[in-house]
This record gives sequence, structure tokens and C-alpha cells, in this order.
Amino acid sequence: MKTTTISDIASIAGVSKSTVSRVLTGNSFVDSSKKVRILKAIEDTEYVPKLAARSLRGSSTRTIGVILNLDPDYHFSDFVSMETLRGISSSAQKSGYRVSVIIEPCNAAIPTIIRDKSVDALIVMGLKEKEEALLSLSNTEGSEIPIVLLNYSQEYKAFPSVSFSNEENAYDFSMYVISMGHEDIGLIDSSRDVLAVANRNHGILRALKESRIRHNPEWYFEYSNISGMEAGKRAASSFMKLERKPSV
Repeated sequence: MKTTTISDIASIAGVSKSTVSRVLTGNSFVDSSKKVRILKAIEDTEYVPKLAARSLRGSSTRTIGVILNLDPDYHFSDFVSMETLRGISSSAQKSGYRVSVIIEPCNAAIPTIIRDKSVDALIVMGLKEKEEALLSLSNTEGSEIPIVLLNYSQEYKAFPSVSFSNEENAYDFSMYVISMGHEDIGLIDSSRDVLAVANRNHGILRALKESRIRHNPEWYFEYSNISGMEAGKRAASSFMKLERKPSV
């Protein structure tokens, strides 16, 4: 099915594209009869305006989209992610951009954003393996919208990325805890299908293996639809019920 454009709305309403644009941007200097025809055409065609088409100054939306690759019912309160968002927003504002945060799985969000050209650039957080929307772009000519990934993966090498040393940081921290005499180590983390989490797990397990400490699955608490303080409460409750509890 052909996507309705601003030109279609203008043709149906019998007006110019600039008149449609003035209605979409809330300009009051539009003849009332023309406005009625335009709004009826929009309603009849179920037209969804593109932000890029709303700007009479050009194609720029002055907006950077940030996808939090999460299910909509995820209770988001992750300190690291919040600080990352704060940094993105701060830098964007200094350059005259605003940030639009989209909490939605990648595969659902990316095709719509690229189709509608609703942002000037896109940052993807919470990257997982086998994100088909990204893989399809990397196997073609790519996207008209620049896409930057947080955390690098060889699988998505076609895209620029900003990475944290998740595996090495987790390894170093684990080795420090072990050097303090702890062997019964508990871990609270989110789903291991998130690349950053998987990398942290690799670092922790490597430290345990090198130190010849057995990994106890009972001391690993994984959460998916909860976050922050609530995850900590549930993990603590789970650990306290164990006959042998982690020491750290």
C-alpha cells in the first residue's frame, strides 16, 4: 500500500503543500475553509505527518533519537543508562538539538523511524544479538539517517559505535573482590541477551575460572522486566532464602 504524503493531502484538499505545512505546524494564518478541507483529508487518509515535512526551513528536525531497546513494560531505573541519557541530552542541547527517547524493541522502532525520517540521527542503547533491523541495513547501502551504537559488536561492524570495556571492567572488579578473600560471589544483572550484560558475564566467569573458583548458578539473579531498587530487593530476598549465601 502506497504511503500517503503531504503532496497527496494537498491534492485532495485542493491547496498547496505549503498551506498543508502551515496547518501541520499550527500556523493560524490559514483560511478556515482550506483548513477544514486539509484536516478532513488527513482524517480520511489516516495520514501521519513526518517531522521532516513539517519544517519549512529544510529537512532537519534538529532531533536526535535514542532507542532504549526494551519492552514497553520494562520498569526503567538503571543508573548507568540514566547517566548515559543525561550526557547525550546535555551534549545535544549544546549543539541546538533536542533528544527524543524511544522505549521500544529495535526491530519495531528502527524501520518506522527511517521511513518517517523523524530524527536527524539515531543512537541505539541496550543492543542485543541478531537485531534484524540493523543487520538488514548493514547488508544493504545502509540508512539515510546516521546510526551510532552504544557497545561494539563484530556483528554490527558496519555501524560506528561507542563502547564501554564491560568485560575487562567486570574481570578487574571480580579479581579485586577475590583478592579480598571472597569466593562466594553473588551477581545481580539484567538479561544476558543484552551484549553489555553478556560481556560482563564473560569477564566475571573468566576471573572465577582463573582463580579456580566454582561458579554457583544460585548466586546469579537475572531480571528482565524490573530494574534498579526493585531488582535489588528481589535479589536480596532470593539470596537470603539460600542455605549457603554469597559473601559479597
